[in-house]
Amino acid sequence: EEFSLCFSRQDYTSKDGTRAGAMTLGGVDPRLHNVSPMVFAKNTHMSGFFGVHLRAVYLREGGGLSAQTTLDDMSSRMHRLEVSEQQLNSGKVIVDSGTTDTYMTSRIASAFKTTWKQITGKDYSHSGMKLTPEELESLPTIIIVIQGYDGSDVGDEPFGEPNDVPGWAGDALSPSFPKDVVLSIPASHYMEYDPEKEVHVARFYTEEGSGSVIGANAMMGHDVYFDIPRGRVGFAESDCDYATLLETEGTSVSVAPQTNTVSTKTEIIPEEEEQVQVIEEPIPEEEVIPEEEVLPQEETVPQEEIIPQEEVIPQEEEQIEVISEEPPFNGEDGNGE
Repeated sequence: EEFSLCFSRQDYTSKDGTRAGAMTLGGVDPRLHNVSPMVFAKNTHMSGFFGVHLRAVYLREGGGLSAQTTLDDMSSRMHRLEVSEQQLNSGKVIVDSGTTDTYMTSRIASAFKTTWKQITGKDYSHSGMKLTPEELESLPTIIIVIQGYDGSDVGDEPFGEPNDVPGWAGDALSPSFPKDVVLSIPASHYMEYDPEKEVHVARFYTEEGSGSVIGANAMMGHDVYFDIPRGRVGFAESDCDYATLLETEGTSVSVAPQTNTVSTKTEIIPEEEEQVQVIEEPIPEEEVIPEEEVLPQEETVPQEEIIPQEEVIPQEEEQIEVISEEPPFNGEDGNGE
């Protein structure tokens, strides 16, 4: 009921595999939260897909990886799409790691493309673009503001003022709801490189007839925690470099999970107790010993088979022979006399 996915992105692929990140079952591994703490959005769907409610979408001029936004950014770099909250949430909005790219409702298409051209001077399309690394980094970062978790505190929330915590909207992006979640999608995540054609292709789509899907390329660079029991989806910025974590600390979790994994421990304890019970159950092997002791009874069977004693029949034959000898004696006495 609890798991997290941390996706990293490599600029190459290999048949031997690439380092794609980590999956944690039963909770989260806070060692992966090396860029920002985890903040929580409300899961609006209690069954099926994980759903979220969008507050706003921005394009941040000049790019950048972090979701943290200042009031200075708002006045100079942040461009809000002129789309209502109702239009943003037309249909269901889900977070789905099984969808490679991100697909947004067509109701933001006009505002998105207009704003994109104002910032870049170019039309937004899905045709290939030849970009230098510097040009890629300077493309707008897509900023999505998501409704924050409004349930009771669990104990794993970050400390500090919302304006100081990366991942929280703060007064700059959401004055009425400062603990809304900010998801940052840099160009390096939504522009996919095609090595054969040597071009970058935009994988952030705005053509969906109904609903939106925040896919794997938007989740990239984050440890995303799916907390079903509490109705939360957590986001923490991360390099998701699990391979380096193994090299430095090995396979065991040397850093004890903090407050957010208390639920994980309570679930693991009963599992260990069940394993102990399973280990005790094989002890009935002692009961098998009496079955082996039955062997002496089986050994008595061959003794009963000493039926050769019944072959006393030869003794009966001797008696018959003795009886047969008597007539000759009688006969001889009669003839002799």
